[in-house]
Amino acid sequence: MKGTKWILFFSLIFLFGCTRAQTGNVVQTMEKVSKDPSVTVTNAPDESYTGQQFTIAWRIDGEGSTQHTAVHYGPARVPNPTAPSDYPSATEFQCQDAACNLPNSFSASLSIGTPGKYYYRAHTIVDGKNYWSDEKEIMIEARSTNEATGQMTKTQPKKVVTQVDKPKISEIESDDNGFYMDGKKITSLSAVKGTPITLSMKVRTTNVYYGGLKFEGCNIESGKVSPGSSTEIKFTTQNDCAITSYWPLRDVKKADLKIDV
Repeated sequence: MKGTKWILFFSLIFLFGCTRAQTGNVVQTMEKVSKDPSVTVTNAPDESYTGQQFTIAWRIDGEGSTQHTAVHYGPARVPNPTAPSDYPSATEFQCQDAACNLPNSFSASLSIGTPGKYYYRAHTIVDGKNYWSDEKEIMIEARSTNEATGQMTKTQPKKVVTQVDKPKISEIESDDNGFYMDGKKITSLSAVKGTPITLSMKVRTTNVYYGGLKFEGCNIESGKVSPGSSTEIKFTTQNDCAITSYWPLRDVKKADLKIDV
């Protein structure tokens, strides 16, 4: 009987030790499983113009902090970047002075002076490792400066949609996708040189991001116009110019309305 008791005693010790070892292995395995940070571009335009400032927004999800994040870009694709220098250009580096906790959202403004298609990724470094968003692209279209007014005009064939040849109020509606007159989408107006023009610019209540729109160009600046509200802009046509709508909270460009003289 005594021998049997000793056998049972040592068997229990052995089983207890195995259980603790297995439990320890499970804990160690769980500690090693961690989700890598992810970088996602959340808002950016599909096109812009030479010299025109635009904004790219991105988000970093994950744990910890970062002391480097930016948008890196260039005129050629980079399928598998390994370092920030793989792209020739970048926006201002953020979080260098003080580390930014994650998850977090970021944005940066930039302008590109040479026309063409550009490719970019949002990027961050966490614990010494590089993390990238998917590669995106943006088309930069050429613009030329009108010597008389200094206004920037897109270098493409003129497309006349309707004519404004009298000093009257013309009602224009707008949303994030463009401009409309009499319910039809328009991209340009033609006018007689020297004609005073007053446009009533109404912001629609649908297809408009919160914050409304603002209108700039042809020597005017409207300020913020809320959805459902209108504002009058007045100018005299001397040369070709363009009225551009922007999301006023971030100066994100929405659409152009050319005034052809």
